[in-house]
Amino acid sequence: MMRVTIAEPRDYDAILRLWASALPVDWIGRERFYTGLLCDPAFRDDSLWVAKTRGRHVVGFALISAPTTQGRKMGAIAVEAAYRGQGIGTRLWHAVCATVNPAESLRVDGIFPHVFIPGVDRTHYAPAWQWFLRRGCQPEHPVVAMERLLDDTPIEPQITLPKKLAANVYVGILPRWLRHRALETARSFGSGWERAVRETWQHACRPERVLGIYTATEVLGISVVGGYGEPLGRLGPIGVVPAVRGQGWGKALLQYTLRYMRTHAVSRAYFLHCVEGSPAYHLYRHQGFHVIRTFVPMIKYVHNDPKSGNASPGL
Repeated sequence: MMRVTIAEPRDYDAILRLWASALPVDWIGRERFYTGLLCDPAFRDDSLWVAKTRGRHVVGFALISAPTTQGRKMGAIAVEAAYRGQGIGTRLWHAVCATVNPAESLRVDGIFPHVFIPGVDRTHYAPAWQWFLRRGCQPEHPVVAMERLLDDTPIEPQITLPKKLAANVYVGILPRWLRHRALETARSFGSGWERAVRETWQHACRPERVLGIYTATEVLGISVVGGYGEPLGRLGPIGVVPAVRGQGWGKALLQYTLRYMRTHAVSRAYFLHCVEGSPAYHLYRHQGFHVIRTFVPMIKYVHNDPKSGNASPGL
């Protein structure tokens, strides 16, 4: 007999073991699970679901967010290899869908910074792709993770600031007295940006982790490195306000950020999410970044009838 239910704290270590075996490329580890995921504002009591045998052995789990303005988001789903093909993944899926308002959707998309799997990786988890399609999920535009090695790749020795607005505009560590303005700028980019900046500051890591383009009174661009206490080589979010886009300021901020990383002995710069083919994507490619993974976000409108099919590892 198999039971699908909301996870209990005593299930967490078993979930971590299953996560490591079923999703090895995306295992988050104990530290990020307990201090990151369980403390995340998007996590709530019904965010973790498990499938258990009669003997209380955890053979599957699913992770979803608290409701957002776009419905709920799935962070991960997996079934132990020996138990696949028995409908366990489908039962977990139905349990998760039942928590979503029929007027909303369930998105296979990144939301938890310490998990952050922004879609289905068709290379590493090929069976999951077909499994989600059978559940009625619709693919969206791919996003990519990219990296650039800093040890053996030339970085432009000087930052060339665009002439327009260059007077009294600075690129560097954002001054403390502009933190409130920086949060306002980040908020204008999106709620995830504001959270990334605030929580990175709250971690109080050294060296400083929030860089930017600024004047005495304005913050025109933001670049977060090693956000949420992650390794300093993790880049992003990074961007400039609409008023100065297309003028070279984004490139200047990226160049400064890469130099800053290398100054602090970072050998590899990487990030986890960029829309394939976007202007930012082409900027990164021009600056020496290459794609290391491709994800396809997916969306399920839960008012549709659930699709049937065999279980397979998700994400």
